[in-house]
Amino acid sequence: MPSDSASSAIRMASITRFTRTTTAASMPTACIRFSIYLSDLAENEGGETMFSKLNLVAQPICGRAVVWPNSYADKSLRPESLHSALPVLVEGAEKWVAQLWFRPYNTNNQTRLPERQDRPAGVPLEQGDALPRGVSLPDDTQLAAEK
Repeated sequence: MPSDSASSAIRMASITRFTRTTTAASMPTACIRFSIYLSDLAENEGGETMFSKLNLVAQPICGRAVVWPNSYADKSLRPESLHSALPVLVEGAEKWVAQLWFRPYNTNNQTRLPERQDRPAGVPLEQGDALPRGVSLPDDTQLAAEK
């Protein structure tokens, strides 16, 4: 899926909390979201990501990635994606998270990027195929360099 993306790194010290309302309101248009934990927290230290409608809690473990669809292509929120970043409970403990959001449209001017072509996986692109900005077919020099 052609996409525009955004990213951030977040440091959460004790008593920091993002509620379902805060998180959903801040990124309601992200179709796919990745949260990658960059630090460990023990079970008693808090800092989990909770999806209350799914009865799911993800413990922060360094290297763990949590991936979920946040909204539909029409930008409407998927109710099951509502989540909360639970507070870090232990003084001095920290939670570090890298976050990525992917959308099927350009956020700078909100225009839709080209739709995905209907073709089986592995079929090469051809001249005239609609491609997003910054993506092109290789030229002869690039093809020769690969050999």
